[in-house]
Amino acid sequence: MEVAKELIEKAFNSNSSKYKYVFAIIDKRWECQLHHPLHVVGYYLNLEYFYNKPEIENCLKLVKSHEVKDMISVQLAEYKGVRGLFGIGVAIRQRSILAPGKMEVHFFTIIGRM
Repeated sequence: MEVAKELIEKAFNSNSSKYKYVFAIIDKRWECQLHHPLHVVGYYLNLEYFYNKPEIENCLKLVKSHEVKDMISVQLAEYKGVRGLFGIGVAIRQRSILAPGKMEVHFFTIIGRM
């Protein structure tokens, strides 16, 4: 988003009076997206961010149901413990290379070939 804003600023020759309204619209839309529970989950499931920033566990506060929180906690134990597919060397090396959604498919394909 920052790159897009830089290009807009450049297109208006850095005249803020011409682009400040556009930036206000962008900021309003972007702010809404960043504080959405789906964004938080995506951030949590992105291995590069997860293992580098453990404070993102706070997303559990967004879940209201105690039963769902318990289920999430059990499933996250394997994820956090880097067990199963998350613990193999190639998975660890590719945290910052593969897109989060493609990682699971990639490793299931590899295991299917073994």
